[in-house]
Amino acid sequence: MKVKGKGQNIELNKMNESIEIKLDEADKQTRMTEECLSNEEIFSNVRKMKTFDEMLAKQMKDEEFKKEYEAIQPEMDVIRAIVDARTSQNLTQKELSERTGINQADISKLENGTKNPSINLLKR
Repeated sequence: MKVKGKGQNIELNKMNESIEIKLDEADKQTRMTEECLSNEEIFSNVRKMKTFDEMLAKQMKDEEFKKEYEAIQPEMDVIRAIVDARTSQNLTQKELSERTGINQADISKLENGTKNPSINLLKR
């Protein structure tokens, strides 16, 4: 095995650094290309997505779905009214909770439809 002189080691180190820098740059370019491709795929999928109204119109052709959808409309109207009333006053759920004395978690459950409100609760 031949040992290189000090000057040759310095040159070799510089070459290694240069190669590492070029590899880092190539890696960055590859990652940027992959990100661009994934963004293009996302935008392509978004363009293919249907709106809620389009999906609902398609689902409403199914009589069983239509019957169930129409059956929950009164409940959905109440939920919509609660959310609309709160947001029209620019209130957060926490602020509404403080004003009404209704637990914020209960307001959240009412608004997402996992809890049915009592008449007394609606009065508050």
